Amino acid sequence: MVRVTPCLKTRHLENYLESNKLNIPDPRVLPSDARLLSTPFVHVGDEAFALSEHVLRPYPNKNLTFLKRIYNYRLSKEHER
Repeated sequence: MVRVTPCLKTRHLENYLESNKLNIPDPRVLPSDARLLSTPFVHVGDEAFALSEHVLRPYPNKNLTFLKRIYNYRLSKEHER
């Protein structure tokens, strides 16, 4: 997982993500996944990043459902690691 937070680095990372220059591996099935679903490699970002195939970011904090609040919480904890 790639972690970059400063704004200047964010723009560079976003450009690399868009042009596919980071050589991000193709999705893979995780060894512990009994359902055999392919899991993509992603960057955990914030509102500074545009949504893309390789970027996860939180939902906007407006009228969130319970599940979306849980998603935001877990994503924020991962972003802190």
